[in-house]
Parts: sequence; C-alpha cells; structure tokens
Amino acid sequence: MKVILFGATGMVGQGVLRECLRDETVDSVIVIGRNSIGQTHPKLRELRRPDMFDFGGVAVELQGYNACFFCLQGCSSGIDSELTKLFDFIYRAELEDGLIEYEYDHVLVGYFNGIPTPNFNEVAEWQWIDLETLRVDLQNRPESYTYWFRNSLNRFQKAFEPIQFKLEAGKLPSHV
Repeated sequence: MKVILFGATGMVGQGVLRECLRDETVDSVIVIGRNSIGQTHPKLRELRRPDMFDFGGVAVELQGYNACFFCLQGCSSGIDSELTKLFDFIYRAELEDGLIEYEYDHVLVGYFNGIPTPNFNEVAEWQWIDLETLRVDLQNRPESYTYWFRNSLNRFQKAFEPIQFKLEAGKLPSHV
C-alpha cells in the first residue's frame, strides 16, 4: 500500500506516520507539508509545498496511492476553546490538477477571547475577518478558498445564527 500523509508534524500525524512506517503492508509514505519533518526512513519521502493549496506540477507524483491521511488539526491555530459540533458533511470535488477530494468534514464552534498563536509549521496564514467581509472576498476571489469551505459557508451561517448570541456571551450550548 502507498500512503499520502498531511500533517505529519502534529500529534495525530506523528502517530499515523509511526504506524505507517511500522506496518509491513505499507510500502511507501509520502509526507506533504510546508517544512521538513526531520526524519529519514526507507519507506519515507517528503514533498514540501510552500503553498498547501497549489499542487500544480506534482499531480503525477501523487498518482497510484491507495490511502490519504489528512491529520491537520484545529490546535495549530493556537486557539484553546471548548468546541461544539455545529454540523458535519461529506463532499466530493474534482480539482483542476486531476486530484479528487472526497472528505467527511466536521464544523465546530467555540468561544475564544484572546490572541491566536498559530503554529506556522502547519498554518500558512490567518486573519480575523467579519462574516460580511468574508462573503464579499469569497465572491470576488473564490479560488483563494478551499472547496469544502466554499460549499459549507451558507450552511454554517444558517446553523450559527441561532446560537451566535449565546456563544458571544461565553455560554456554549452542549449540543446544536
């Protein structure tokens, strides 16, 4: 089996990588990230991408893989908050470079009143932005946003509105 792994520097990704390298049925692992993970192993290969949204020119290198682990985590944002599940969804998107995203995604909400301290080994950039500004930017520059985000923003807003004031008061409902 050939495995693609995103997020090998995080807690979950490190565990997935360790198990893949130990597993006799795994022939090779390609780790995709912005920075080197600093490990060597006969089964291991790194593909460093400064822009994690741009895979132009490498689609051929990613053909023939049997599994993909996407282990990027919310904790890379530096935000510590109790989270509540807002909704989940499955989506499939055929990307311009011949790759296919087929994911089961979870949308979580929480209250945070502080300054984020992102882990820049896992976060390329971030910004605080209000919902209306986000909607305008998404309309003007859709290519700057992931497929899952484009597909879920309207659903997020509809699910979030009823709990927004409770959340802003720091009173997160136990379930939504």
